[in-house]
Amino acid sequence: MKGTKIMTEVLLEEINEKSLEKLDKEVKMIPLTIDIMLKNILESNDNICKEFLINVLDLGISPDDCKIIHHNKELPLDNYKEYKKTVDFNIEINNSIFINMEMNRTNFNNVKNRNFLYHSKKTSTILKRGKKLKSINDYKVIQLNLNAHDKSSNIGEDIIVPYSIKTNSIYIKENKIYIRYLDYYRTLYYNEDIKKTNSDYWLAILTSENFTELNDIASKFLDTGKREKLVRDVLKFSMDEFILEECERIALDKIVEMDTKENARKEGLAEGRAEGRAKGRAEGREENTINIIKIMLKKSFSYKDISEISGKSINEIKEIEKSIAKD
Repeated sequence: MKGTKIMTEVLLEEINEKSLEKLDKEVKMIPLTIDIMLKNILESNDNICKEFLINVLDLGISPDDCKIIHHNKELPLDNYKEYKKTVDFNIEINNSIFINMEMNRTNFNNVKNRNFLYHSKKTSTILKRGKKLKSINDYKVIQLNLNAHDKSSNIGEDIIVPYSIKTNSIYIKENKIYIRYLDYYRTLYYNEDIKKTNSDYWLAILTSENFTELNDIASKFLDTGKREKLVRDVLKFSMDEFILEECERIALDKIVEMDTKENARKEGLAEGRAEGRAKGRAEGREENTINIIKIMLKKSFSYKDISEISGKSINEIKEIEKSIAKD
């Protein structure tokens, strides 16, 4: 810990290639794809938060004209039986732009459904008492999903809007759900042949694996002051005991989840084998019963006697008799 303290003090004095290399050996950077880490970075630095949202969502406004409010992340419930809905970030800009933001690391198959519900929930709470329904068009309601380590898309983004099939038009233009696939932007950053935008850099920087990489990507689009502030904030929160405990909990939950899936797989295999054996025995018994019925029919046993002995109905016995004629 003493060495770590010395290194952090050096970094606070000057951020350069040498100090960052040493820091990477002393401190493990918590990835910005951990939602609690990104939350703290954005909530502790409004300038970074504004530029991030304006660029990634192409809001077309200046950071200087941008007033940002961080709201409670728990969305309101409609009835007492409803399970609580919480988002990673619930942000309002200039009293007209409402943004829910989610960092997703797993369960990508449910992202669109889950966040469509979140988006609808948020939209339903926008209108204040006395406002006419048509005034909903005065607001932008955006759901931003950042998917880390999701390999399902190689196009970088997906945009979902309310769409009219019959008129072939967007129903509500200002309501959108964005899905950004972060691995795409990481690959894009390291492709030198493609020109990058600030939005590309912002999304790539979220995938940084250490302080050196974080600083390198930030240097491409942030001025010195903002870049150094970002690096220092990431260092500070990477050493925060609460965040470290939360990361340990996430890692533990992941191990438990993997163990649970493995146990379920083993139990499923065992159950499948047991069911297979039981099915095989049942099929064998049925085949023996049918063979015995055929023998009794050939020996001219009555339908009633065969039914009492085999447990089969008279109609079932007659069907088996038909098969004898085919044989």
